[in-house]
Amino acid sequence: MAMKDVKRIIVRVSDGLGNQLFEYALGKYLSDKLGCEMVYDKSHYLTSQSRTFQLDRFVGPTEVLRWGRLKEWGFLLLWAGKTKLGGKLFRAILSLFRMKWMPVKDPFRLQSDFDDDSIALWKGTIYLSGCYGHIPHMPARDVLRDRLRLVNPPNADNRRYLNAMQQGESVSVHVRRTDCLLVANNAPALNISYQRKAMTVLRQKVSSPRWFIFSDDIEWCRKEFSDLKDAVFVSGNDAEPWEDIRLMSACKHHIIANSSFSWWGAYLGDYCRITLYPKPWFNGLDIPASGVPPEWVAISSK
Repeated sequence: MAMKDVKRIIVRVSDGLGNQLFEYALGKYLSDKLGCEMVYDKSHYLTSQSRTFQLDRFVGPTEVLRWGRLKEWGFLLLWAGKTKLGGKLFRAILSLFRMKWMPVKDPFRLQSDFDDDSIALWKGTIYLSGCYGHIPHMPARDVLRDRLRLVNPPNADNRRYLNAMQQGESVSVHVRRTDCLLVANNAPALNISYQRKAMTVLRQKVSSPRWFIFSDDIEWCRKEFSDLKDAVFVSGNDAEPWEDIRLMSACKHHIIANSSFSWWGAYLGDYCRITLYPKPWFNGLDIPASGVPPEWVAISSK
């Protein structure tokens, strides 16, 4: 598709690091496809109390321009009023500024309008919002591995983890707890039986696996997995979560949680011999086929 009149794509970046990476991937896919500039709208983080913008830790995302603080403050007010205005009026206001709003309608459905040739005819700016993790609408995996390299080298502690992961059959095991325990939005923390079942499957396929446990509640994991004879409980990166993604991606096998964070840890790996993921992903909701590589294996999370 050749670029006609689209001047730029503005990506609204929000939430935690895993979601930010998905938002970057969709923005890069479309900006590459249309041959236009990609820009961040970081207005979400002007008022966020719990999340920070973290894409600037990665090589490719550091090359993306920021929309500008003045524009972000102005748009933040408009975005805050979107619910009261309604989607139709919100689109009409954006059109006055020659902006076309393309929201993610359902993160669990492949969205056909991202492939619609008519978007190349838009005479202005495309504004993307929402988290969307579908492989057909991402750059190629090798491109993402290159673009999502970290800017800075690992520290001494993380180098030791990396060296250990390169020895033997390393398995990243992600256990996500704290935020999932607090919400009632159909996205609860998985029962630990899921990780146990996935470990049983891996033992049948891999000789002498070594478990590298990642979690936002690592002390809880130490108690829950105290019986494991060959386990390493990864710690020290709470303030630098991107380092855990680097470590996860260095492992040869993966047991991911229902989390975009460990999804990226497995997807960016160079080995990726076996990756196991939960089914259902959330209560009564399976991740679609377009959301995982075909070689990944589903494990019951019930």
